[in-house]
Amino acid sequence: MRPIASLSQPAADDFHEPIALLFVDGSHEYDLVLEDFEKWIPKVVDGGWVAFHDTTWTEGPRKVVGHGIYRSRRFKDARFVVGSTTVARRVARNSVVDRARNRYVLGVKTAFWLGSSALKKQRKLLPEPLERLGRRVLKAIQ
Repeated sequence: MRPIASLSQPAADDFHEPIALLFVDGSHEYDLVLEDFEKWIPKVVDGGWVAFHDTTWTEGPRKVVGHGIYRSRRFKDARFVVGSTTVARRVARNSVVDRARNRYVLGVKTAFWLGSSALKKQRKLLPEPLERLGRRVLKAIQ
């Protein structure tokens, strides 16, 4: 293994080894996330795992994994972890049951996102001094 000092997209063009675990944590811009997906996913071996960070609250990664993983026939065992990372296993072709499970997880993830968004909007209704005090209290008891 050797580090590559480069941006993701140019690095993908020069990278020709099979990948068993791919972790993508880069730009949140839809076009760049899609380019990462299109350039790196073909390098992942059948049965290999992919993980994309920031797929819950940021639109670019959320849209790419929504279509490219959760609604795809090329992935199974899709999950979202730590609230914002999507992981899945790449396969040549998933089954109807795999697709149903992936869609179910996408539904749960979407409900989580909508619920979290509603909570964030409610939190913004608190006066700023009260919110700062709450953060200090949480920090002190952690």
